[in-house]
Amino acid sequence: RVNRDTGCPGKQNSVTDSFWIIVFGQNGFLGLLSLYIVLLWPILLLIKRLPAVEWSQPVNGPAAALSVVLLGFTIDSMANAMISPIYFVIAGALISYQHIQDFAQKDTSVNRFTAEVNRNG
Repeated sequence: RVNRDTGCPGKQNSVTDSFWIIVFGQNGFLGLLSLYIVLLWPILLLIKRLPAVEWSQPVNGPAAALSVVLLGFTIDSMANAMISPIYFVIAGALISYQHIQDFAQKDTSVNRFTAEVNRNG
């Protein structure tokens, strides 16, 4: 809990608006660190997996755009407490992006084989 000087019992003089203050007050430093690891780790993984040159390719563009959106939210949440679960969904999607891409490439080869078999009869 965040300790605030309220002036009189049962009333508060200020509103806690920063997301990081709320998380720090409820969960401490470890909770705050965990939150920012969850939000920043997918971006770091994407940077490691995809060189910046490949970000402009149509197949990688959505992941690059979502990483910028997630980074913008992370920076913005330091000052504002506008929490939305969509940003955590984006983080999960970015974490699994490489696995989905690998599966799609394998699936494409299976589809080509199936199409070849069907065409040949």
